[in-house]
Amino acid sequence: WGHVPPGCTVQSGGDWAAHYNRGSGASGHYSPVTRSETSECYLADWRSTMGRAAAGQALCADGYYINGLERSGNIQLSGLERVKCCRPKGTQFSVKVETVNKWATFDNPGWHACPDKKFVVGFYRNSCDELYCLEEFKCGTFA
Repeated sequence: WGHVPPGCTVQSGGDWAAHYNRGSGASGHYSPVTRSETSECYLADWRSTMGRAAAGQALCADGYYINGLERSGNIQLSGLERVKCCRPKGTQFSVKVETVNKWATFDNPGWHACPDKKFVVGFYRNSCDELYCLEEFKCGTFA
């Protein structure tokens, strides 16, 4: 598991799931909830969407954002098995989702983020299995 405070940065290159949202001064880091006791979470099984070499998207349920990634032994996209999706405890907010194009940015190492004050709620992947096949972030704000 790559447990993280809620936010929206992903590091490309190397063991990407272990570096999901460690911050490290990355721009775009946003935390809608800062403490685990103020959030409620569930585990989403993404093996059928991210765990196969086929194009498609995977999203947390409406009102939730990505808080952690679990992967199998490989560092390819197919290794992403489960995602921890969280929301502020006791809320029923909807999330307004926008697609953020990352088609070229994951071709190079570095940190990649949602726009300021937005958080990652999902991903779109292309049919190949490498990290650079992560093509879009699904970024959200509470509506």
